[in-house]
Amino acid sequence: MNSGHDRVFTHADWARLEEPCGPGLFQAAARRPHPGALLTGTTVAGEPVWRSPAPTTAAEAVRARAQGATCAVALAAGTGDHHQEVGLALAFAEHLAEHRTGLLAVHRTCVIAPTRPQVPADLVRIPHLLSVNRAGIRRDAALWEILPRAEIEPWLGKPLPEGAALIEDRLDQLLDLRGAAHDRTLPRTSGHGTLTDLLERGRYFSIRFVYQHIGLITDLLTVKDEVQ
Repeated sequence: MNSGHDRVFTHADWARLEEPCGPGLFQAAARRPHPGALLTGTTVAGEPVWRSPAPTTAAEAVRARAQGATCAVALAAGTGDHHQEVGLALAFAEHLAEHRTGLLAVHRTCVIAPTRPQVPADLVRIPHLLSVNRAGIRRDAALWEILPRAEIEPWLGKPLPEGAALIEDRLDQLLDLRGAAHDRTLPRTSGHGTLTDLLERGRYFSIRFVYQHIGLITDLLTVKDEVQ
């Protein structure tokens, strides 16, 4: 199926940061974004990576995206976020910013967390689906974008659907479906023809695609439950 913007991320994308990698805010910026930031890794899109080791909230991470020449932001919530996962989050943040600039004709730095973050009511977390090549094997993975709720509709074309919470709870099954879409083995449902036609005509199994066709995706998840 047409991969569209479904870039496959590799070791070159996530091997950007030095160990250890604990909680904090990581920013790719041409200049030190604030006095406490430490230079911690190689470049993202030609810019060095800085780390603020102090505990950081989702709201602070979103505020940081507008600072200076920041091109990508990653929020690491705990010591369980390995440095390679944070590096992947930075690489994906830059990729997403480039794609969204083409979609909206407005550049916005993207904030990505390796694990599901806690967000206040005025922010939204989006589980982006991506392809990762590890040791020659393609895997489907998820990273979390944090963005203001007011930016959802310009990106999605409509408000966040009611089924978004279900998608979060069924993320493992959704990743399985993404793999099935890649292999052309999606379960046969009443909407199977519509989905495969959309995917063949240039769409790919992104979270934006899922939200825009959430009824068809929910049917797929239901069939997956029935066969297990």
